[in-house]
Amino acid sequence: MPLYTPDDPEFAALADRHAWLDTVLAASCGELLGDDEIPAPLDWTALLPPALALEFTATDCSLAYVSGNYALTVWDATGEGDAPWAVFLADDAGVRLLSEYSVLDPDAPDSFFDETLARAMTELPDRL
Repeated sequence: MPLYTPDDPEFAALADRHAWLDTVLAASCGELLGDDEIPAPLDWTALLPPALALEFTATDCSLAYVSGNYALTVWDATGEGDAPWAVFLADDAGVRLLSEYSVLDPDAPDSFFDETLARAMTELPDRL
């Protein structure tokens, strides 16, 4: 059950497997033309409080887990200046918000961001 980070050669292919998170962000911001709706299992913006959905400006894959043919990736979505910040698990079935590792209040103190990030870095590898 290997875990991969951006330093591992296998990581890029695993992140590409769920790169649709970037496309969802672009579509939710109106950067993509078309009338197609984002499929519900993939629309990570729908998992956020409605007032925050448009506050996010970037996504980044930070961790990947593989077991046989199953792959799971961990994605961070951030706003300007990294606030707000949300953590998601993505696999071939869709996406799930990990609210316990997210800071959805853009006005939260820096110490809360630091504590949440430290907890995520400590707990997530064991949870995966």
